[in-house]
Amino acid sequence: MKSKRVLTMLMMMVFATVIFAGCSSNSSDDEKEKEANGGEITLKVATYFANTAPAHTNGVEPWMNRVEELTDGKVKFDLYPGEQLGKMGDILGLTKSGVTDIGIFEVSSVTDDMPLTNVLGATPGIYETSSQGTLGYNELVQENEDLMKIDYTDNGVHPLYTWVCPPTEIFTREKEIRVPADLKGIKIRTAGLENNVYESLGATPVSIPYPEMYESVERGVVEGVNNMGIGVQTAGITELLGYVNEQHMGGAILPLVINEKVWASLPEDVQDAMSQASQEVAEQIGDTYNALTEEFNKEFATAGTFVELSEEEQAEWTTLMEEYQEEWLKKNESKEPAVRDVFNAYLEKLEKYQ
Repeated sequence: MKSKRVLTMLMMMVFATVIFAGCSSNSSDDEKEKEANGGEITLKVATYFANTAPAHTNGVEPWMNRVEELTDGKVKFDLYPGEQLGKMGDILGLTKSGVTDIGIFEVSSVTDDMPLTNVLGATPGIYETSSQGTLGYNELVQENEDLMKIDYTDNGVHPLYTWVCPPTEIFTREKEIRVPADLKGIKIRTAGLENNVYESLGATPVSIPYPEMYESVERGVVEGVNNMGIGVQTAGITELLGYVNEQHMGGAILPLVINEKVWASLPEDVQDAMSQASQEVAEQIGDTYNALTEEFNKEFATAGTFVELSEEEQAEWTTLMEEYQEEWLKKNESKEPAVRDVFNAYLEKLEKYQ
C-alpha cells in the first residue's frame, strides 16, 4: 500500500514537471513569436564615453533614435555610457560574449583583434577629412570579405557604422615644425596610435591623460600635441599653442558593432532599419566633423599660425610618409597577409570620396 502511494506521488511529480516544462516552452516560443510579429525588442548598448560626448550626440544617439523611428518604436535601447559595463578595450569582447548586444570602442584599444582596421587608422598621410575616411571605410567593410571576416566575423560581431575621426595634426607651442627633422628631440603628447611614426622621426611620444593635457602643455612637460583640431579645442589648449603643421598623422576609428548572433536573430525589417540608420549616420557624422574642423581652424588662425610649406619642404614629408607606409605594411604583412590588399582597397575608396 505504501509503495503504491509512493508510486502515485512520483507519477504526479513527473506529470507536473512535464506540464511545467511544456508551459515554459510555450511561453518562450510565444515571446519569440511576439518579437517576430511586431513585439518590442530591447537591446543593450555599451559606450566608453559620456552621453554628453560628441561621439554620442553626433553618432550613437542619432543612430538609436533613427532605428526607433524607422521601426515605429519596435526597437528600444538600454544605454550604458561611460564604461559602465567595462573599459573601452573590453567592449569588443563584452559584445562578443553577449554581456552587451551593441558596443562602440576605438580600434587602437583592440589592435590584435582588428589588425586590418588598426593598420588603416595608424597610417599617416592617407586621408584628409572625417567624411572622406568615414564614407570610404564604411563602404569598404561592406565589400571587402577579408576585412569583414578578420576584423568582425571572427570576433563574433557585425558592423553597423564606423566613424573615422578627423586626422590628427602636429601642434606645437613655440617651435615651428617645417620639415621632419624639426621634430627631432621634441616631446609630443600622443594617444598611442601614432607613437611609431613619431619615434621614427626622432621625436619623443609622451602619454598624458586627456584631463591633464592643459597643465602639461602650460608647464612645458610637452612641447606639442598630436591631436585633431576639435580635440585641441575640447581640451582647452588652443590658446597655449602657436603652430600647426597639417600632415594628417593618422586618426582614431570607432566602430559600432552588434553581436553576430543577435544580428542574425533580428527580423529582416529591423536589420534593414539598422542598416539604413547606419548609412545615414555615417554620411551625417563626417559632414558634422568637417564643419566643426573648419570652425576650429578659423578660431586657431586668429592667434596661431598654420605652417605654410614650400614645395621642397612638403616633398620631404611626402617622401617620408611613403617610406613609412611601406615599412608599416611590410611589418604587418608578416602577421596578416591581407593587409596590403585591404590597404590598397581603402586608398581607392578614399580617392572616390576625396
